[in-house]
Amino acid sequence: ESSNAGSLVAEQNQRLELISSANISAYVRSDITYVPKNTSLITKVVQYCTDGGFKLCPTDPNGHQWDVYSENDWYNFQLTAGGVLSPSKKVNGGSVVQVGGNSPGLTPPYWMRMRIDSTSIYFDYVEQSAEPTIEEEWTNISSETYSLTGGITNPVFVYLTAYNTPTTGELQCDDFSWNNLLYNYVFSLVDSLIFIDTLE
Repeated sequence: ESSNAGSLVAEQNQRLELISSANISAYVRSDITYVPKNTSLITKVVQYCTDGGFKLCPTDPNGHQWDVYSENDWYNFQLTAGGVLSPSKKVNGGSVVQVGGNSPGLTPPYWMRMRIDSTSIYFDYVEQSAEPTIEEEWTNISSETYSLTGGITNPVFVYLTAYNTPTTGELQCDDFSWNNLLYNYVFSLVDSLIFIDTLE
């Protein structure tokens, strides 16, 4: 969990709840970095925030009030107003740019997925409560050639974030998994200990 005192992350009712103070980002990140190539990362959004994020970043912001926003490189599968998902990125300290378009307005619960093959990253969703079991259930929003500095084999941390929740709303997530696409192996939030704040 972020070391910032304004980041209030807790496990309640078998889900992860991200709550922040005003103008602060609440976040959790993976304990270690992972090579993104040939993996997918999935989480279920139970309650959405109008400024939340499911993110990949190679660096640790060390409790910064804006989580990874001031870091040089990241992908952000962003939750925005009206239940819209909007992928964006920042590369080598440049400007923040959108990756493709937006989803339609979604109503929780829904699932988010960042899928990375040998060359590209894809931003997908499923608007349903049940866990997706077949590829045809997923809808792609956008994709691009993976472009963070260091390339697709440069290890990254995984983040869940929620900014300024007194205004934007509390983010609640569940059922996180990190999946190896080559070996069809799934690490759950529990058995991989992927987040510092694990769901038991």
